[in-house]
Amino acid sequence: LGFLKTVAFYRDLGEFRTFDTHIERIGKHLIQEYPFNPYTHVYMGTFYDRNGEIEKARHHYREIVEARNFSPNWYTAEAKSWLNDHP
Repeated sequence: LGFLKTVAFYRDLGEFRTFDTHIERIGKHLIQEYPFNPYTHVYMGTFYDRNGEIEKARHHYREIVEARNFSPNWYTAEAKSWLNDHP
């Protein structure tokens, strides 16, 4: 579902919100089950950012940057970059 939203975003196909409630529900469930999963946080951060919900996105990107349970990776760099661009 997130991939469909990404394709619509990059192809300038307009606002694509058909599956937003499903994406959010699944994402919240995954974060509850696996709170330290950086992939879930980056997907949810991107989801909220593209929907204009900056504070919700900020929360997920901070979770990645402040995590102590994994080594820095592409998602760490992406989260730091996003946070720098949205002080």
